[in-house]
Amino acid sequence: MTKQIFEKTDGYDKNNFMDIFEGAWSSLEIDYKKKLYSDNPLIEEHYQPKFSLLIPEDKKASLEKADRELINQFFVHEYEKIDPHSIGKRLQFIIDRAVILVYLYGNTCWDQILSDLERANGEQRDDHNSRSYNVAIQILQQVFYYHKMMHNECGIYVLKSDPENICDELLKLSKILNKEKDLIKNKMVYCLLYDYIGLCYHKRALLKIAEKFGMDDFNILDNEHRIKLNKVINSKDDIAKFLNKAIKYFNLVLKKSDYDNLTDSRDLGDYIWNDFALYNKARCEYLLYCCGIKNNQWKNTMRNAVRVRKYSVDRYADMPLAISANLYAEYLHAKLEDIAYRGETPDQEFVNEYNKWLELCYSDVLNIQKKYESINEFNKKSVNKKRTIKAKRW
Repeated sequence: MTKQIFEKTDGYDKNNFMDIFEGAWSSLEIDYKKKLYSDNPLIEEHYQPKFSLLIPEDKKASLEKADRELINQFFVHEYEKIDPHSIGKRLQFIIDRAVILVYLYGNTCWDQILSDLERANGEQRDDHNSRSYNVAIQILQQVFYYHKMMHNECGIYVLKSDPENICDELLKLSKILNKEKDLIKNKMVYCLLYDYIGLCYHKRALLKIAEKFGMDDFNILDNEHRIKLNKVINSKDDIAKFLNKAIKYFNLVLKKSDYDNLTDSRDLGDYIWNDFALYNKARCEYLLYCCGIKNNQWKNTMRNAVRVRKYSVDRYADMPLAISANLYAEYLHAKLEDIAYRGETPDQEFVNEYNKWLELCYSDVLNIQKKYESINEFNKKSVNKKRTIKAKRW
């Protein structure tokens, strides 16, 4: 069609030229739209993310001792390889890595990436896929907002901020997806959405507890703090309501990931949402138990969370140290809370596992130290070289 524009004519005819141009432009626009919205994994019901493929086999050796920043840069580089017109594939790349990206997230690049995707998607507002992409972009934005709010500049968890607004936005998105079930069918998106709604309710409950006791923080591992709960909370309290809502959404994650139909952790597939949901659900059930509202079901939930987290640690042991150390730390968090809730003392097995985690972290620290010394030494040599050259000129 475009070729016709440049074919010889017996004279210039403005109307004829405009007709040909508009026809060619229309054809290009249709082709562009097809390319822009082709291969939308968000509406593939049977899409299965592969955690084991986050780092390709041929890259694992070179990234084994990479720090968080380098792995984050690796993900950005891999992301940029995806056709920029394929919004769905770029979105799915981020969603599949959301757990790891949040952990590595340095508030430097992912906001900009989501803004760019949102801008590109805004060009086709009436398209069905555009609505699908828009909901997924908003979910990811709220997930990153949540972690910005809940962690200080050093990456340390803080309790003081209330994620009420984030919770409200995620609930609105959940209602949209419930009404328009064909908008997104991908299970990973729902796991991400429901897990963070649950986390918002859990954090809001902790804030209410701290507020009720006049404390800056509530430490669930502190026995004195836990004893207070039974004296002041009842089933109609906001705290209990928030905890029950959190459990409801963690159950939705487990339902979406088909956890209830699995008989063995070896059947869990290739992703790790089950252990996050089980662990967070157990923590909520335990708080309700401390309030005298629920029974001992938290024990079974937490034991399953520990079991599934250990399976993830073993399965992904060949991941770069910055990732495997984090997975191991998450496993120890669950195990330590299980021990504390039961009023037990860590045994030798836990001590051995704790020491193993320290070794993983120590390797990471040593790697950073070597890089620092190497760069420092190189810079010193560069400065001395420049001084020598300058002296010779004089």
